[in-house]
Amino acid sequence: MILESDVMSPDVAASLVNEKLLPLAERDRMRVAEADKALKGNQAFNEGLARAIKDEHKNEAKFLKKIAATPLLELVISVVVQQTVAEGVSTGGEHAPQMWKPWEANGLRSRQHALYHAILAYGKSYMMVTPGVIGNEARAVMVPLSPAQLVTVGTGEDGAEYPAYALRTMPDGTLRLYDANNVYTFHKENTYTDKVKLASVQQHGLGVCPVVTYGDFDIHGNAISEIDRYELVARRFEKSVLDRLMVQQWNSWRVKTATGLDETLTDDERAKIKLHLAHSDILTGSEGVQFGTLPETQMDGLLRAAEADRDMLAAVSQTPVWALNGGQMTNLSAEALAESRSMSRLKVQAFQRLNNRGHCHALRLASHVEGRYEDAANYDLQIIWDDVEARSMSQMADALGKIATQLRVPAEKLWELIPGVSRSTVQEWQAYAEQHPDADTMLAQSLTAVQ
Repeated sequence: MILESDVMSPDVAASLVNEKLLPLAERDRMRVAEADKALKGNQAFNEGLARAIKDEHKNEAKFLKKIAATPLLELVISVVVQQTVAEGVSTGGEHAPQMWKPWEANGLRSRQHALYHAILAYGKSYMMVTPGVIGNEARAVMVPLSPAQLVTVGTGEDGAEYPAYALRTMPDGTLRLYDANNVYTFHKENTYTDKVKLASVQQHGLGVCPVVTYGDFDIHGNAISEIDRYELVARRFEKSVLDRLMVQQWNSWRVKTATGLDETLTDDERAKIKLHLAHSDILTGSEGVQFGTLPETQMDGLLRAAEADRDMLAAVSQTPVWALNGGQMTNLSAEALAESRSMSRLKVQAFQRLNNRGHCHALRLASHVEGRYEDAANYDLQIIWDDVEARSMSQMADALGKIATQLRVPAEKLWELIPGVSRSTVQEWQAYAEQHPDADTMLAQSLTAVQ
């Protein structure tokens, strides 16, 4: 039942969308489009350079600019995204599997990377959590959305956990406005205007706007993306690559010269001489004619400049340099290798902490949608992140074995620290161990029973 007092009037709702939310949505879509261009390394051709190039070479120059595009920023983002894998949730109680079930039911084990990519590329992203049906069962439907698909207002005002309003653009162009109680569906007034009018109202009844905001925000509330931070450094690298390609295209060979030629020659005669100079191995001329060559432009400096730009991008973005240079590593000890990864590891850990709050927030909202109100009020949640760092299995086995024997930590408590072993596998091992106790466990149980 929808109470009239909870529903905005058609005029108020349409005014909110047309005058406030649609301009914000268009702004975010433009930002996403510009970020996507930067990720592909597809920047606009430099106008000053274009004017300096002769008309007959402009098409070649545009082609060189196209092949100079190098998606280093995409790689900077992917290095973090691929190491960020949410694998479970810990509550300190008995409800962890139940609270994690909406995540698995919505396929977010594989879809989570799109969420992380949007956060890093665009500065922010969203998770919409609404009532729905999954597999003929009433469940919370969790959908990750980019700023091009959703815009919010009121997030964080007065310490609010949820935005006041969220406007979602559906694939068919329909607009849906969400507030704390209802969903308002809008269609365009006509084909000649971008303004919309209210078509229908449906209650979701959650009491909050069902959107969780993820993002890297500064203290002023501005979302900052990896593109904002590192685009200029990446463009320096692209410029160095373009310079090298242009030298390679037009100045990478010796130029034959001839001085003292007869200036009274016609254009056709001069063209014949140029052709002769270009293709003849033996050159002859009249008295006073001298032949020579101009050296090709050396590319060593340009190659070093590109390497310096690439290494600078790796340094400022805390990305392992071998992730950008094709894996060039020589004679690094285990300690040196671990130290070389330390900055990247710190960046990944910071990104995981950034998303821990958003994930816990989304899971509590999913619990609220599914009627598990005790879980929805649980603020002791912690996300369990998969350890995807490449390590030698023998090294890890040796380290964990020493922890178990020398520090007397129960071996079962260390299973989840084994690289590549999922939490579900650990739970299977724990269940098997309970059902098939070893001799020491059986003896301890017998002695306990006798006492």
